[in-house]
Amino acid sequence: MSDTLAFALAAEYKFDANWDAFSEVMYTTSALGSSTEGTGATSEIGTDELIGTVGIRRHLTHDLVVFGSVSYDNSHASLLRLGLTRQF
Repeated sequence: MSDTLAFALAAEYKFDANWDAFSEVMYTTSALGSSTEGTGATSEIGTDELIGTVGIRRHLTHDLVVFGSVSYDNSHASLLRLGLTRQF
C-alpha cells in the first residue's frame, strides 16, 4: 500500500441573504496503485474514487442553518444528507 492523494474543488453561490447553493467534486487516488486484481483488497483502498456533491442551505438566523445535499460516486453509491448546523 502507498499514500493516497486527494484533490477537491468546491463552489458556493449565494442567491440572497438566506439561501446558498454549494457543490464539490473530490478525487482520491488508490492506495494500491493501478491494479488490485488478485490482492483481495476492498474497493475503498483498491480503486480511485470520484465523488460529486450538490446541495442547498437556508440560513434561518445568523447562527442556525438547515441544509440538504446529495452525493454520488464512481461506485454508483449515493448519499442524501439533511442537517442542521448551529454556530456557537
